Amino acid sequence: MRREMITSVMVSYNPDSEITGNITSISSQCLELIIVDNGSSEKWWEKLQIPPRVKIIALDYNYGIAHATNIGIVNSCVDSKWFALFDQDTSIDNGYFEMMLENIEKSGDLDTSRVGLIAPSFGGLKISSSYEIGAVKEIKTAIASGSMIKRSALKNTGLMDDLLFIDYVDNDFCFRLMSEGYLVVEAEGIRLSHSLGKMSPHRIGKWQFHTSNHSPLRKYYVFRNRIYIYRNYIYRYPVWVFRDFFRNITEILKIAMWEEDKSEKFYFIRRGISDGLAGRFGKYNSKPGSK
Repeated sequence: MRREMITSVMVSYNPDSEITGNITSISSQCLELIIVDNGSSEKWWEKLQIPPRVKIIALDYNYGIAHATNIGIVNSCVDSKWFALFDQDTSIDNGYFEMMLENIEKSGDLDTSRVGLIAPSFGGLKISSSYEIGAVKEIKTAIASGSMIKRSALKNTGLMDDLLFIDYVDNDFCFRLMSEGYLVVEAEGIRLSHSLGKMSPHRIGKWQFHTSNHSPLRKYYVFRNRIYIYRNYIYRYPVWVFRDFFRNITEILKIAMWEEDKSEKFYFIRRGISDGLAGRFGKYNSKPGSK
């Protein structure tokens, strides 16, 4: 059975009630689900009936998405061939893993031995689940939630970089996979339900835009970690870096035009850029210049 090939890792932090259904849908399709709670204010899992094959690892502090994911991975069953990563607000329907793996197997000329990560098709907004076997295409980066990483590739590439804490962790990992000769691929036609913050639509004439409406602190991590990515990968992936830099500019414009708490967000953006240029990473420190 394919479920015996897959360990799932979910990171939680003060989740709402929808995590119950997400835990059930994921754990029913894999060998084990390891939930790493990143210092939630209460032990929410004690109020739930946790399904079999689910393991809870409770951290006493918020160590960031990268560190928590690594904790889940190193505490996994040694028999699984794939790791599937999930955010607490991601849900999947029956057959998700089956279809993901079948897409690789039926992908024609693709060298399946080189696939290090396979991700679902993702448009950036909350979308309905849709499963069909189709083509896969090579991509540069993918969001972590819903992605499947081959254990052997992870062993050669190394764990997530916890200096990044949150944001661009998945981009960095994909770049490191490719640097080791692995392929990052997207299963076209396979989608999942996932929320990216509190996104809201805006329109100027015939053009439609979406704002992420992330908190000021989240803006800090986004803009700081972009500096890290640009410095490390601009020579190997210049086109990707240029496109992301352009998104950087448009995000600033969208904050100025539509988002709330502009002054606080721009303060944190400046702090993020400053810390990134100075090489200060890890969890945010409120004291300027602190490491």
